[in-house]
Amino acid sequence: MATASLRSSPAMMGFAELLERSGPRTRRAAVPVLVELAEAIRPGARVVNDLRVSLPPVEGLMASDLRREFELLGQLVSAAASAEGGLVVEEASRRERARVAAILAAAKLETWVRTRLLPVFEYHYKRILDSTFLVLGRHDIRPTARDALEKQMLNTGGKRMGLLDIGRDTKESLFKVIDLSREQGLGPRQTGRLIRDMVPRGRYVNAGSSYRATMIARTEALHGQRIASIETYRQSPVVKELVAFDGDHDGECAARNGQVFSFDDAEAEADSTHPQCVLAFGPVT
Repeated sequence: MATASLRSSPAMMGFAELLERSGPRTRRAAVPVLVELAEAIRPGARVVNDLRVSLPPVEGLMASDLRREFELLGQLVSAAASAEGGLVVEEASRRERARVAAILAAAKLETWVRTRLLPVFEYHYKRILDSTFLVLGRHDIRPTARDALEKQMLNTGGKRMGLLDIGRDTKESLFKVIDLSREQGLGPRQTGRLIRDMVPRGRYVNAGSSYRATMIARTEALHGQRIASIETYRQSPVVKELVAFDGDHDGECAARNGQVFSFDDAEAEADSTHPQCVLAFGPVT
């Protein structure tokens, strides 16, 4: 955590890289010292470190809940396929498209999204908000309008969930099932099992449903924390502007690292991040 902050200082890069090659016990013992050094190099590093340390438990539980819901989605679609007469793999492509559309309609994806997936996002965005408040409160940075910020966060969660495009991913999974069923000559029962396996994976066919859930959870936890921290800083009378802490995933991330932003500009940066982006903002008082 702290070593990422140190990378912005050429004088400390060699030490940070040496620490990363050391054993877990040495790294744990060195973290408090490194945080102090990072704070001296770039104010706000201690706050960002504490924010990052607080995130994995929230992220892990969200990933677990998403895996459960994606598995349920696979079961719903498989059941709908059986109710619609199964996937008849000898059909012409036009009839295949019609059959897939009928299966998606029977599975009631919109109902599943509204009643199952949205509550997961709302619950975990609220947990992220509570976690962020707790960490920033320890640094005497507190929001003046918590209720309004909570409402904004829940709205953000709903909008972010819309980016998943469940319908498209499920449709593509069903077409993959059709192709595999045809190639392997599978019967209805085997095809049903394949649907239950493929649909939870979505577009991550090779990585699998666990990776899909983990990637989404990490991306959304990081984004939720960014937005919650930016808005809390904005409401604080002591924070004047924000400093970016980012990784070296690409040129844009590396260039942003260490830059100072206004609240509005920081929010714009947060909205343009890539999946699993580690961008975080520290307070400049």
